[in-house]
Amino acid sequence: PVFVVQWLFDEAQLTVDNIQLTGQPVQEGQWRYIQNLGTELRNTLKDVPAMFAPACLSHEVITRNYWIDVQVKGTSLPRALHCWDRSLHDSRNNKAPPKACPVHLIDNCPWPHCNPTCPTIRDQFTGQEMNVVQFLMHMGFDVQKMAQQQGMDPSKLLGMLSSGS
Repeated sequence: PVFVVQWLFDEAQLTVDNIQLTGQPVQEGQWRYIQNLGTELRNTLKDVPAMFAPACLSHEVITRNYWIDVQVKGTSLPRALHCWDRSLHDSRNNKAPPKACPVHLIDNCPWPHCNPTCPTIRDQFTGQEMNVVQFLMHMGFDVQKMAQQQGMDPSKLLGMLSSGS
């Protein structure tokens, strides 16, 4: 049995693909590439039976202390691993896994760091921490355009991004 842990927006992969996420704003083609990368990764993982895939921009997982705080759909990685271990034992004993113990967790939001439990992003040049709205604006995120695509008011979209709802 395998349990997959994967950031939907892998920082190292984007760097290899020559997309710098701090410094200057991202070009529109690069922004589409980033979103498509997340969508393609999400599609690749949809049939994996046990997984944890937050829509965060990061690369390392358990080497950083924030790994226990990141959640997907209200479940942390330690809880998901516990549920997975429990489901393995339950399947050996022909028991149904408990419903409140998910093992297939993948974020649905479409851009990096749309999950409010993602680790803090730091500008690689200034060292300053950025919240999700600052990060998206820094990348050249067009709030008006994105709100229009989502069929909502721009201020509502900014509020949702800030609160993580």
